[in-house]
Amino acid sequence: RLNLPSILVLNSCGITHAGEENEIAAFCSHVSELDLSGNHLDSWQEISKIVSNVPQLQFLNLSSNPLYMSVLERECAGSFSGIRKLVLNNCKVSWETVHTLLMELPDLEELFLCLNDYDTIVSSPVCFRSLRLLHITDNNLQEWSDICKLGMMFPCLHTLILANNNILTIGDSGESLSRLFPNLRSISLHKSGLSSWKDIEKLNTLPKIEEVRLLGIPLVEPYTTEERRKLVVA
Repeated sequence: RLNLPSILVLNSCGITHAGEENEIAAFCSHVSELDLSGNHLDSWQEISKIVSNVPQLQFLNLSSNPLYMSVLERECAGSFSGIRKLVLNNCKVSWETVHTLLMELPDLEELFLCLNDYDTIVSSPVCFRSLRLLHITDNNLQEWSDICKLGMMFPCLHTLILANNNILTIGDSGESLSRLFPNLRSISLHKSGLSSWKDIEKLNTLPKIEEVRLLGIPLVEPYTTEERRKLVVA
């Protein structure tokens, strides 16, 4: 029997379908990380056939698969329940699909939703306390009210990466920020549209904040790298 590695990379292999499920089960029973990015998988049902036969799977990368037209049913999403890290960059998946996945992934710790053309965040009536890291760069988010929705959905976030979104201002008071993001330790607002020191000062009200990344924003463009570092620290 072919002994496949526990970290299996099958990116850009032209994969369109799952194939024989008994063969997946035989060869992939010990696989814990699976990279299927850059393939032609356009059906959640096909992906479910793969995942349901990889019982040790904790990391799944589905980036750049054309999943935007596929509807994800709750029963199908249940096969993803053991995953802790999920990458859906450039899949153009809807927020409805994201919510369905979140409902069925009770141990999900890291979620990547970059390059999905989101111009708003659709909130969920349920909050998901397992998530620690959210990477949602290179979208079209502009309103801080949308970022607040992330705080309500993911109250235990440690790391929030918002780089390359045109966020112009932080609209909340410091008190509101600390309530929305009580556990946030790191935030990246690289290449956002922030142009006021008052907005930067608000980030200091986050009770557990340790790291703020602000490269490429209008506010610090006139300064040298060393001056930027000193200003942000101050």
